[in-house]
Amino acid sequence: MYFLDSEKLFIVIRNNLWAWLGISIFYSVLSVYPQEVIYRHFFIHRYAVLFSSPRVLLLVNAALFAFAHIIFLNVLVLLLTFIGGILFGLTYQKSQSLFLTSFEHALYGVWIFTLGMGEMLAFPMLNSNNLL
Repeated sequence: MYFLDSEKLFIVIRNNLWAWLGISIFYSVLSVYPQEVIYRHFFIHRYAVLFSSPRVLLLVNAALFAFAHIIFLNVLVLLLTFIGGILFGLTYQKSQSLFLTSFEHALYGVWIFTLGMGEMLAFPMLNSNNLL
């Protein structure tokens, strides 16, 4: 973000720490957890029998997870969510922990928001003209 748009780097924390905290909690509970229930827990337990290999299951799961983010009309979002889908899928396959996978997903998402890239994921951008 420093090189792309340094004005937005850490913009939310710089302008409204409480809004950052609230959005981070809201995102983690109401967005991340349901996504992990659907894309990791439900999908893997329900459809694992259809795949001959855990790797193929993982790639299909990551592709579907990325496709769910197509509404943002952003190639970078699709790439990041595909990579995230692989990482979260690996974590879930190894740990079988919905909590751990959700925590990892929340950390990455909040980090992207914190860096100032939240706009591409429909997080509200907070600047001096728009303090929640």
